[in-house]
Amino acid sequence: MPPPLGDSLLRAAQLVDGQERDAVILAFIDGVDGCGRDQCAIAREIARQQPRLRINVMDISNSGQSDCIAEATGGRVFGSQDADAVSDMLKDAGREALNASYCPG
Repeated sequence: MPPPLGDSLLRAAQLVDGQERDAVILAFIDGVDGCGRDQCAIAREIARQQPRLRINVMDISNSGQSDCIAEATGGRVFGSQDADAVSDMLKDAGREALNASYCPG
């Protein structure tokens, strides 16, 4: 059984601001929520409460079932089943979170 995706998204959203500061979550997803929760509705609620939080989805199954998470939060979807491509996608997806505005001084 797949892990509880909805709960994971909610927990990750609690760890970042997304209201006063921009934030990005990188979510590796291989399908739908293992507990049957509506991951699209959860993403829309996260976007409502944390409008500056984007969730980039690394769809390692290439199923497209979780694209709504990125779409709801203004994030991007990356997809591949190839290990090398996943590594490159992680760098691309994470690059958005690594900008000068987060560096002190």
